[in-house]
Amino acid sequence: MLLSFKTALIPNNRQITAFRKASGVARHAYNWANAQIIDILATRKEGEKLKLPSAIDLHKKLVAEVKSEHAWYYEVNKNVPQKALTDLRFSHWCQLNVKSIARLGMNSQSNS
Repeated sequence: MLLSFKTALIPNNRQITAFRKASGVARHAYNWANAQIIDILATRKEGEKLKLPSAIDLHKKLVAEVKSEHAWYYEVNKNVPQKALTDLRFSHWCQLNVKSIARLGMNSQSNS
């Protein structure tokens, strides 16, 4: 009885280079956007009301500010930084919702 398939990637040199470029762009976009969000959260703690930018807002700002400085962003697909920004925004959304649930005294385990 066949229970599973095992798959392995065996990339050639061009594919390895493409993977490394994509992971570098994703890492840079994630870290850049994370710094932007941390700055906004620090400003919010000081009393100024700022909304957290969405992944789309972050991508527009990334294109306007960062891509003009770093030509290597254009060597990979545009979906690479977009996915990194979406993942970052989702992780911050989850963290903020967990904190707000804890602040309200709700237990996420009990629904009764």
